[in-house]
Amino acid sequence: MRRYAEKSPNGLGMRPGTFGNGNCGNNIRVMTGLYGKTARGDISASVAKMIPDGAETVALCIGSDRVTGDCVGPLVGHLLSRSGITVYGTLASPVTALNVAECHELLRRRHPGAFVIAVDSALGADGEVGSVILLPRGLRPAAAVGKTLPSVGDLGIVGVVSSRRLGADSLGRVRLALPFELASRIADGVVRAVMRRRTATGRR
Repeated sequence: MRRYAEKSPNGLGMRPGTFGNGNCGNNIRVMTGLYGKTARGDISASVAKMIPDGAETVALCIGSDRVTGDCVGPLVGHLLSRSGITVYGTLASPVTALNVAECHELLRRRHPGAFVIAVDSALGADGEVGSVILLPRGLRPAAAVGKTLPSVGDLGIVGVVSSRRLGADSLGRVRLALPFELASRIADGVVRAVMRRRTATGRR
């Protein structure tokens, strides 16, 4: 679970705007609003541009299926598992803050040179709830709940499920419809992006 914020200039506290992962100016919001009609195409086009030619694509989907607001990752993993894309983190076998570092290390050993897409839920500003945001240098999981974990993935994709103003406790009050819709759009966009790259490079 990510917190959509960056450190303040004096290092005291957080302020809204970008993820505090070193790529503040390069984040891409590809969909604002739950029912944005162009979301799937926007996600697909943006992700496809970032996948290197010839690289295997692996999804690392982070979150817990026991908290509705934190289940964007496992839902995406569940949907992608039917697509032929290699996935770590599903509803049946979640990757959470407890095992994400170990899982990421295992993934890198099993898939050297792969392009890793990390997916997670996030807190954001009130107007960002329902948005999908791309993080070109990956993401740091569990920041919203105060954990300090290493950055994972070559590309991060987060679905903003609740307001940062309400805090991490609000995750348990998020209705399932929102993370499910976000997950559906993310999964569909990733599948389309991978298919685009395979077509462009002649891979099957």
